[in-house]
Amino acid sequence: MTGKPKVLIISDITESNPTYIEFSKKFECIRYVPTTKEQLFTDLQSEKLRDVTAIWAMWVGFAELGGTIEKDVFEAIPLSVKVVSIAPVGYDRYDIDFLTKRGIILTNNPGLGAGAVADIALFLILATFRFTTVLEQSLRKERHVFRSREVLNSDKFVTGIPSRREENVFGFGNNIGGRTVTSPGGKRCGVLGVGAIGKEIIRRVVAFGMSAHYYTRTPLSNEDLATLPASSMTAYSSLDELLPNCDVVVLCVPLSARTYHILNSKTLALLPQGARVVNVGRGGLIDSEALVAALDSGHLTTAGLDVFEGEPQIPEILLDRWDITILPHIGSATQETVITAENGIMRNIENVVLEGGSGITPVNKIR
Repeated sequence: MTGKPKVLIISDITESNPTYIEFSKKFECIRYVPTTKEQLFTDLQSEKLRDVTAIWAMWVGFAELGGTIEKDVFEAIPLSVKVVSIAPVGYDRYDIDFLTKRGIILTNNPGLGAGAVADIALFLILATFRFTTVLEQSLRKERHVFRSREVLNSDKFVTGIPSRREENVFGFGNNIGGRTVTSPGGKRCGVLGVGAIGKEIIRRVVAFGMSAHYYTRTPLSNEDLATLPASSMTAYSSLDELLPNCDVVVLCVPLSARTYHILNSKTLALLPQGARVVNVGRGGLIDSEALVAALDSGHLTTAGLDVFEGEPQIPEILLDRWDITILPHIGSATQETVITAENGIMRNIENVVLEGGSGITPVNKIR
């Protein structure tokens, strides 16, 4: 026994991180890789783990065991645990009510990687306007610069893929399957949710010559507006008012009962004809079937998704389409984000365990 508080660390961490080197002098850090729930339950009752005071969970934590982190997992953790500190911003995998009843503080990293996520949002916006996914798919298939554009110069899309034009007619690349390729410059970008990520997205799209249109439940303060290109921004009082004023709408709100399928057949219909949709928030924000129906009808031009319903699986109806740019949930995936997340976790654990605090960035409150 070292006498130092024990921290159970789930998944890989950066052991060369200077903050971790200092942290490990204060805590006994125990690395653990989950295999099965049954083995986890056994290990949590072992002499080595039964008196841990904190759980450090990186990106998926116990979810490596599959799906939502169910109550039975936390029923098995030792009563000595005071805090579960997680790397991501989102915590929808965690049973907040149960943790609160157990007296366990859950902390996250709000605003983590906001700039990195906004970069990916901007990439997806560009992809939806310039049809880069369609063009790349065609180029890889045709293996010829001119021919890859010629075959796309047709008059329709069929299940997300442009019909093939066989005539040997030069294709400039401005018409793809009857849909027009345009620049994002001068267009209207709707931002749903103006937290840390939304603010960074607004800064980027305005720099690209777009105007920013946004809806947020909490009005931006004068201090917030002072840090943003306010002259290029327009606020709306509801989602229904925002959507008709968007050439592209970007989702970056948390997933909750209120926001689940916030884009559905009804709300998608409020977007202008030919609009685009980008999601860097949570997969459940969009009804995937409604999205595909809107693309098939031509009401939507293209979409860009970094998140999906039912992750880590992806809805089959999205996979084979060329009019949807898909990424494997990499919005914040940079080394800078990893170090920031680790440092946030360590600050929270130190605050709760060593200082008797309630966490620097707590999700729940323990009375």
